Amino acid sequence: MKYLYGSIPDSQVKEIQKSIRGSIFFLLLCVDPKTADSYPDVDVNKIFENLLDKLDGYNTLLLYPLAIADTMSLLQAAQNLYNSPMFKYWKYRKLILDAGMAILKIEEV
Repeated sequence: MKYLYGSIPDSQVKEIQKSIRGSIFFLLLCVDPKTADSYPDVDVNKIFENLLDKLDGYNTLLLYPLAIADTMSLLQAAQNLYNSPMFKYWKYRKLILDAGMAILKIEEV
């Protein structure tokens, strides 16, 4: 895959995807009513902020692939919902799972 300074081997792209997906799915554990009590000191908004910053960096390095923009959009929607008084976990979960799938499309660029 081409990037800003040359090319990245496919194995490294897979590792980037794995790392990002792990961070994305951690957002489920922190908010899921069944597991949230296990993470009382986790600042969910801070995780969103850090993850979106990381994706912004990858977006630049990887020359703005659509998969990253889609992922960021889904994560921003999930964060907006999380902070909404109209929060519904099932909608949040769907957005997070969709973001986890969207990041896999990065290799198609």
